Amino acid sequence: MDDLLKFECDMRTINVINNSFAIKDVNSARGRESTRGKFITNLGYLYPDYMDKLNACTDTKQLVEALDGTNYKQLLASANLDQDNGNEANQAESTVDHVILEECSRRYSMAFENGFHFGVFFAYFHLKQLEIRNVGWFADLINLGIPKNMPGWGKYTVPFRYHVNANGGYE
Repeated sequence: MDDLLKFECDMRTINVINNSFAIKDVNSARGRESTRGKFITNLGYLYPDYMDKLNACTDTKQLVEALDGTNYKQLLASANLDQDNGNEANQAESTVDHVILEECSRRYSMAFENGFHFGVFFAYFHLKQLEIRNVGWFADLINLGIPKNMPGWGKYTVPFRYHVNANGGYE
């Protein structure tokens, strides 16, 4: 349970910093610290050692470099770091948010492997939220009339995906 909570706090911190790059107030150092400081938690594996490095970031590539020495650097390095979301080729690749959701799904699914503890209930709740998010995403795509060959149809995260091997069987 402790690992899940610390991971959740770290992912929220990374998400807040990544989403703050589009805010005009964040250009100055003082604005950056005051704006991000309101939303960043003081829990998790990143606190307090990496907070100064993370607050100094001004783009996604600096965010990945600030996470040097953590497991999160490899996770975020697999995401598409271009900010140009208008390009159709970039939409097909994983964004930072999508990579974070996939890792959350994997960790919550793995909570069921550890036996009986409160983390199972926490993980079950978050996996149900993920399923509801997927249903809402598909409903929005259908409502907007998006053709099924567009990249948006591949932007869902399947819980318990890590158990399925390449042949469709379970490991």
